[in-house]
Amino acid sequence: IGAIFIMSFQVLLADEYLLGKRLPSRV
Repeated sequence: IGAIFIMSFQVLLADEYLLGKRLPSRV
């Protein structure tokens, strides 16, 4: 039932990770 929530959360986490890797100044 909460699969969609988990998937969207995973996408958000991956996006944050990729953004952090691309823009080190954000950290």
